[in-house]
Amino acid sequence: MPIHYIGRESYFHGKSIYEIARNLRNFGEGRYVYRVSFSKRYKEPSFYKLRRVVPDMNAKGYCRGTATGEKIFRGVNYGLCNIDAGQKLDWRLIPKDEEQKWIDAFKEYEQKPIHKPVIPSIYKVPCLLEMVLSEEKTVYEIPFDREEATKLKVKIKTGKFNKAVLADG
Repeated sequence: MPIHYIGRESYFHGKSIYEIARNLRNFGEGRYVYRVSFSKRYKEPSFYKLRRVVPDMNAKGYCRGTATGEKIFRGVNYGLCNIDAGQKLDWRLIPKDEEQKWIDAFKEYEQKPIHKPVIPSIYKVPCLLEMVLSEEKTVYEIPFDREEATKLKVKIKTGKFNKAVLADG
């Protein structure tokens, strides 16, 4: 009798970081891991050097916990980060004899200058909102300055993953 699969095929092929780390000495501290989907999707090197992995030994399948590591994503070193996708079954351990190849590939990768998109610091409100504001001002008899009322100031989150900058500062 032939086997018939129902549903979509899983695109995760590997283990979770916690499954890998619990089989290594010191829970894999200092070892390198990568996501299979990232290695297929991007030509730039993407991997983590594990710093601290704490698997949740009470979780079913040992696929939960917390992990931190040095993140190299698409050839850019982001430094020490929490690994948010550690529970996904898409991780592979880089063998010790291949670690130097991955590190050399990262060092040889030509660093592109990071493009910082410039965003205007003030945007004009949408037309419908402008009409609603002008109607409210006339109903409540508040003086309405169209130039000042139709401007929105922009705030940008700051962090190491945000590359955008404001035009005026």
